[in-house]
Amino acid sequence: MTTAIVCCILRFRNTTFEKTQVDNTGKERILVSESEPEYNNRMSKITKLLEKLKSNPKDFKYSEMVRILENFGYTITQSGKTSGSSVTFRNTKGDKFTIHKPHTGDDLPMGIVKRLTKKLMERGYI
Repeated sequence: MTTAIVCCILRFRNTTFEKTQVDNTGKERILVSESEPEYNNRMSKITKLLEKLKSNPKDFKYSEMVRILENFGYTITQSGKTSGSSVTFRNTKGDKFTIHKPHTGDDLPMGIVKRLTKKLMERGYI
């Protein structure tokens, strides 16, 4: 049985960053708990990836895109056995971004990189 995510909470407790999830029963559980230096280090990595993305690179990787989208609260879903390489990234606000995974290697086609950049700019993430 799957549990739907109702909301995701980000907060600092003293010097610890916590990302928690509240399910449809009202139970809250900690997904991520890390110290402030670890959080700042992770955020600087995301910032570097966003800077790379804004420069329209030809070598932007699927794994880098996943890291960015997960940072902004998106989760990966595949629609059943017949979805093939199609994946959809959804967030709690109802936003979605659907692409086909690269078949050879990890590099994304430029069209997907441009769509991703446009989507993140429209949402105010970059």
